[in-house]
Amino acid sequence: MLVRRDGSVLIAEQNGHRVRKIDAAGIITTFAGTGAAGFTASAALATAANLNQPGGLAEDAAGNVYIGSLGAIQKVSARGALSTVAGNGTQTNTGDGGLASGATVRWPISLAFDTAGNLFLADYIASTIRKIDGTTNIISNIAGTGASSNSVDGPSAATATLNIPLGLLIQSDGSLLVAERSSQRVRKIIPGGAISTIAGLLGVGTSTGDDGLATAATLNTPSGLAKDSSGNIYVGDGNGNRVRKIAPNGIITTLLGTTAGAVNSTSPATNVDGAIATATVNEPLAFALDAAGNLYIASYNRHKVRKITFAIITPGPSVFKSFANTITAANGTISPEGDQTVPYGGVVKVSVTTKPRHLLRVASNCEYIKTNQPVAFVPIGTGLDTYDVTVNGPCQMEATFTPLIPKVNVNSEAAALFTGVERTQIYVAPTTTAQTSSVVSKPVTFKAWVTDIAGVPYASTTNVITFKVNGVAIAGCVDVPLTLRASNVTHIREANCTTVFSPAGNVTITSEFAGDTYNFPATSSVLNHSVVAQ
Repeated sequence: MLVRRDGSVLIAEQNGHRVRKIDAAGIITTFAGTGAAGFTASAALATAANLNQPGGLAEDAAGNVYIGSLGAIQKVSARGALSTVAGNGTQTNTGDGGLASGATVRWPISLAFDTAGNLFLADYIASTIRKIDGTTNIISNIAGTGASSNSVDGPSAATATLNIPLGLLIQSDGSLLVAERSSQRVRKIIPGGAISTIAGLLGVGTSTGDDGLATAATLNTPSGLAKDSSGNIYVGDGNGNRVRKIAPNGIITTLLGTTAGAVNSTSPATNVDGAIATATVNEPLAFALDAAGNLYIASYNRHKVRKITFAIITPGPSVFKSFANTITAANGTISPEGDQTVPYGGVVKVSVTTKPRHLLRVASNCEYIKTNQPVAFVPIGTGLDTYDVTVNGPCQMEATFTPLIPKVNVNSEAAALFTGVERTQIYVAPTTTAQTSSVVSKPVTFKAWVTDIAGVPYASTTNVITFKVNGVAIAGCVDVPLTLRASNVTHIREANCTTVFSPAGNVTITSEFAGDTYNFPATSSVLNHSVVAQ
């Protein structure tokens, strides 16, 4: 199927051995073919020539239409004359490296031109992709060996095999997308380069994976391909009776249809018009897009051409609002802030700056791309982040800043007195239950450590620990500097203090954290000990 530059729609009628034309007024006529199967090398009028199961259709920059049928590729000029570009009606696959006029083809079921005027053909029976150079008319093989078999992806498309290529699409970067009917995949071919899979799983013929990555989804005999101006790719899920849509971010969804048609392909329920949320389709085989973005679908078993008219979005000014959460605004900024009027489709650059040791959360109903990542080893969300926001309607972006609270734990080196469990990422208070041990007149070393969950150690010169017994500072254990642990794996700094207990009785050991540059409140832990005389 083909939508021409003049807006008319051409339909290849395989079993009718004709190409039909629907003009802007909805009038249908025969564009080429007599209705009798055969091969006519040339004819003054295309309507007087015989075609044999036409499939592929394409239009060049001059308005000539190319038709791929069994054993031939033929051209219909603007005046309606038919001539042969490649093939002689015999279904063989020869002539690579020579002029297309001397080559043979088997069944070029899909044709496509690139911007340089080169014609590409997907040969359904030969399982090859070939190219006819727009300047030299030399024909060459791009992918496939002539054997219909599955192959893994790899660096060379030329040596890979294909398994019944059905749909063909040329992308703006020159790469080709191929719907491989029997391998259940859509593959990407870089001419002279690699072949990869963009949708479907090899050999798995089901229709699953909506709302996830297309590379993890399954397709059921993929057929037609089309791509709109927004970069969405449409795939005919043939035996799945669906039209699937792959967004530019690689997420696949079902645009139209359900699997109900697979139960009874002749049922009227498989061909219901209406809103795409409730409409159904049966074996979508070929696609075409017009200048307005409407999608045309050739339904194979229903012998119909369907049309999806998408909702029209009228471009106009849109409102974009950016702001910091009022509760945490003092900990960071977002710029520009407030309401802005932006042209439809316009891009706004938004910058967010946070204080060190703060977490940043951006909530947005806009489409945005984070264009600047924080510097390595800087706490999450700390520093400057920038975003490119595409505004296609009213939307807003909110920044919330959450301070990271340092966590302090304390324990003793005496095993009998250790009651806390050291945590590297989260503070868990030790039990306050008294621990009894005979430690009178024995030196006991207490440790306190600070973990910054942002992953950045505290400076030893400005952050200190004071140890206290029953609320009174221990002599020699005041403002003990924090020193970095040898491993530094978890960015923990610790302070040590050794004291000797002389009186018996219950004592409470605490550690107090002070001197943080950003004045964060610290959580201090408590150890309860019962000191007894021997």
